[in-house]
Amino acid sequence: MKTTLTALTLLSPLIAAQVANSATIASVTRLDGGDLNPAVSEIVNAASLRPGFHYYANANTNFTYGTLPTYLMDADYIQTDIGDIAKADYQLSVTLATQAKVFLFIDDRVSQPMASMPWLAQLGFTDIGINNLTVGNNLPYSIYSSTLPAGTIVLGANGSQTTGNMYTIAAIPVPEPSAASFMAAAFALCTRVRRRRTSR
Repeated sequence: MKTTLTALTLLSPLIAAQVANSATIASVTRLDGGDLNPAVSEIVNAASLRPGFHYYANANTNFTYGTLPTYLMDADYIQTDIGDIAKADYQLSVTLATQAKVFLFIDDRVSQPMASMPWLAQLGFTDIGINNLTVGNNLPYSIYSSTLPAGTIVLGANGSQTTGNMYTIAAIPVPEPSAASFMAAAFALCTRVRRRRTSR
């Protein structure tokens, strides 16, 4: 058992370093013209998403994240402008520094997002079947996700310009194949060592 723990202790920091060395969301840029609220810009928060944190960049809103799945804790996330729901031509360019699983939190009052937001399907987003309830007012936001390569993606307008609130965004890195293979090899090694010690 001592050998197993030593192997994991040596290998796990190397694996973690490959994921933690850089931010997942490198930058964001608005592509549409005529921002409805020039005083409020999207805010990128690196590795810091937690329950109780604010959905939106607007100082006068009280929408905060409720309980989150474990894998979304400390994710990069983007606070959007709640008023941009009214922008039918909204376009946000998001540059990913690495392959990532991108999540969208979409207000359930937006009717049939997959139909009203066709860019979701074009980017491979699907509803993962989990809601996030905002703290205090318990508004449900459905979570959509897609695994996307490093590079730039363009997110489009909200599905409704009159009902519900603007969506928000989070992202977590997807381990590179080399990191995943390294981890698998580490556990295989530990399993072999354990079996040898047991058989003695």
